[in-house]
Amino acid sequence: MKHITRKLGLLLVMISLFVTGCASKEDAQNAQDMKEDFIQVYFTSDYNQRYTNLMFNGVDLVEESETYYEAYYSDISSLVTQECLNTLIANREPIKYDKQAADNGESITVADVTFEEYNSENGVYLFNVTLEADNGSSTSTYDVTGQITVEKEADQEKVSHIFIQ
Repeated sequence: MKHITRKLGLLLVMISLFVTGCASKEDAQNAQDMKEDFIQVYFTSDYNQRYTNLMFNGVDLVEESETYYEAYYSDISSLVTQECLNTLIANREPIKYDKQAADNGESITVADVTFEEYNSENGVYLFNVTLEADNGSSTSTYDVTGQITVEKEADQEKVSHIFIQ
């Protein structure tokens, strides 16, 4: 009887480790996907026509227009904490980058992104993004480096800070 109980206990431990291991891998993949999605939305100019729609509606970038800004930030808001969203809005990020690309007649897309864990205890990652700028007649690439911080908010991994070097 003890022998069967030990085997059953060992089996339960093994199942528990397997399930936990799978969940950890899935959580890690979801966090990786979220970071990549954030970088894509942040750095791609006029992502889902956010800037075009903002300008089409005649929004003065100096004046606050909550409805239009909510629409502008709708793609990024699920990827960042509320505090980070407030900071992005206050700093006009990425609006100022969308405006610069539009003024230069460029379309900016993310060609590649890599992350390196910098401080796992605090969820800090270094990133390197290769951006592709297309002005209709030529294409150029350039690298942007920085760091993001990821934390849990409402049981979801979200970006809580971005720093661009």
